[in-house]
Amino acid sequence: MIHPSVLVAAPGSSAVLAYVIECPTRNRYAVYNPAVLGDPTDHWPDKWYFCPYPVRPGIVGGEPYDTAADAQQAALLWDALHDPATYSTAEDSLARLRRSGWSMDEWCFAGPNGRTIFRVDGYNGENRIHVSGATAGEAWHRAVEAAAARGMLDEWPRPGR
Repeated sequence: MIHPSVLVAAPGSSAVLAYVIECPTRNRYAVYNPAVLGDPTDHWPDKWYFCPYPVRPGIVGGEPYDTAADAQQAALLWDALHDPATYSTAEDSLARLRRSGWSMDEWCFAGPNGRTIFRVDGYNGENRIHVSGATAGEAWHRAVEAAAARGMLDEWPRPGR
């Protein structure tokens, strides 16, 4: 596990291979070069990655970045986009989707691990979205993001901009 006060460096070099950042939301992410993991096969050896900190065993390579600074910016952006404090209410998200012509359904159920899963499905003509989240707000927020990703959402990314 990478400790937050330790910068991992290449042997015999001052090159930093891993470090931890803390976002304004107080979430932490490890920014790392796969050499610190022993160059696993699911990572590009000359790229940089980020993952939530503390790092769990069995880390899987995500999106590769050319520099540590790029991976750090991606972690900050990811954190900002997935901060529950920035989610609209479920009602606001539903209203936004309906204004854009979406028909929506929602339900929740217990997943295999016993945790509640909130599911939102919708369609707009031939376009369909199926998303889930740990809370209703997260699921509806993801539905708005999914509709926007298809170019099928009015007033995106924010009303009045």
